[in-house]
Amino acid sequence: MHVNTRTFKIKSKPHAAVYLNNRLVGKLNKKGYFTFADLPLNDQVVLYVAQKQRGKLVKSQQITDLAKVLKKKKGTPTIQLQFKQKSMNKLLATNFTKPNQKDFVGGKRNRDYQELKRLVKGWTQNPNMIKYHATVKLRNKNRKRLNYNVIFRFYFPEHQITKQIMSFQNGVISHHQIKAIGGGKLISTTGN
Repeated sequence: MHVNTRTFKIKSKPHAAVYLNNRLVGKLNKKGYFTFADLPLNDQVVLYVAQKQRGKLVKSQQITDLAKVLKKKKGTPTIQLQFKQKSMNKLLATNFTKPNQKDFVGGKRNRDYQELKRLVKGWTQNPNMIKYHATVKLRNKNRKRLNYNVIFRFYFPEHQITKQIMSFQNGVISHHQIKAIGGGKLISTTGN
């Protein structure tokens, strides 16, 4: 009986936990690498990495067809496991709506946290505004320097809505925390 085995590396966030078929099998090193040596492959292998974020385990993308992915690669390939964009979008959008010091590197001492908190406080204390909502759309896939848009919708009495779009450059997310929101500028305002 022949067992198909393969040696390969995975790359993701440094120190993330490595899971194979929902079992913890190791941890990425400080450079974000982990090597599997002669891993037996079959159709049922599920691979992902995970890190804790605000007390919850956040998973990267999952590879459910590992044998098929590795079949296309020669030598000792490196498989990149990205954390979902949605989680970064959600982290940013949540903090543009209600800043949480736990989501920032350095907590309440983080300069961008303090600035965002002042900005949001100004909006929430506007007696004419009923509520507002923020959504985030990433414009790049570079995880070191994020470029993104924040779409704000401000709701006022008599069904009036103002929509503003701000463009941010060079935001930094480090280990599921916001290190910097980046430089922002208003690019459009529309209303009804």
